[in-house]
Amino acid sequence: MRYKAGTEAPLTRFSQEFQEDLYRKTIAMLRKIPAWRGVTPWILSDFRSPRRVLPNVQDGWNRKGLIGQNGTKKKAFAVLKSFYDELEQRAASGQ
Repeated sequence: MRYKAGTEAPLTRFSQEFQEDLYRKTIAMLRKIPAWRGVTPWILSDFRSPRRVLPNVQDGWNRKGLIGQNGTKKKAFAVLKSFYDELEQRAASGQ
């Protein structure tokens, strides 16, 4: 499988593509739960964490957030926003 220049395969640990793929799969699972009523991201933005010492990957940051350390929205942010927008439209239409 080929990926656009500057992107990584979804299975590359710690990549935005991995996180994006995880959110897509999680949302697909949530859609199958009839009694499901809500969700929130576990970590909204990356934050300093001295125990995250993986060189050139974590460098003292917990990077599981939807917003990066510099305030940039990650790819998974768009996935979750799209899902929330869809839910809002369905609620407004009475579905």
